[in-house]
Amino acid sequence: MTEVVYLKGDLFKSRCDILVNPVNCRSTMGAGLALAFKTAYAGTSMFGFYLEACRTKELAIGRPILWDGKEYGYPSVLLFTTKDDWRHPSRIKYITSGLMAMAHMDFQGSSMAFPMLGSGLGGLDYVTQVKPSMDALLPLLTTLSRIEVYE
Repeated sequence: MTEVVYLKGDLFKSRCDILVNPVNCRSTMGAGLALAFKTAYAGTSMFGFYLEACRTKELAIGRPILWDGKEYGYPSVLLFTTKDDWRHPSRIKYITSGLMAMAHMDFQGSSMAFPMLGSGLGGLDYVTQVKPSMDALLPLLTTLSRIEVYE
């Protein structure tokens, strides 16, 4: 069974193998946590990978994709769409569809760190909307060894 723990602190200080980056589908990492990822991963191919995934529509609502950071000595990044356009708010159905899609991905026993998806600039209420969905769906991610949620 996958261990799920809720923590306070900085997602970027997690020792997990994979960090979850909440993004939009419009090739923009211009604010919030997405911008923090873009800055933290400057000098890697992560942002170019994101741009190409947006261009080809490989990255879409309900279709998170994984960028491998091993060659750079960084944790890998799961690009997780919480909104279609950066100008619009996040939607809880986007969060749940992405989490359900992850249940069909093979993470090969890796560990993963999540932020409060869609709850910052996305505008969703973490306590009443996002956390109940995460509580229900994170246990379905059985190919992960450990999940950290940074609140």
